[in-house]
Amino acid sequence: MLRCARCRGSLFYTMAKGQPRQEDHEQGCDAFIKAIRIMRYVDELKRSGPESAETWRRRRYLRLSAKELSAAARNPDPVAAVSALGDSYEAECQTPRKRGKVSPTAELAEALMRACRQLALGQDPGPITVRPG
Repeated sequence: MLRCARCRGSLFYTMAKGQPRQEDHEQGCDAFIKAIRIMRYVDELKRSGPESAETWRRRRYLRLSAKELSAAARNPDPVAAVSALGDSYEAECQTPRKRGKVSPTAELAEALMRACRQLALGQDPGPITVRPG
């Protein structure tokens, strides 16, 4: 059974319900608080999708990112998981572009990288705002 990296509580209900659950953690567990903050951001990301994503690639990218962030929130150490996810978004931002063109999701990856860094620090990230593309 998976256990919380901070309070060592069993993550039975978290895995069963597919989202962080208070029953799995001690009162005031830092990992649970940060996992809930990540899930709030996932909800904001899902709501912001249609307005900030004009192309199907961007909408699909935002849906995939919401799933990845949700999985990070269910991780025994959500801070490490969201940090690793931020690193992968950073790597995606730094990949060479084809024929000098910017990827339609490059701005989203950069915004998500910044959001992951803020979430790892326990801060609420700002909304995703990118130019329509």
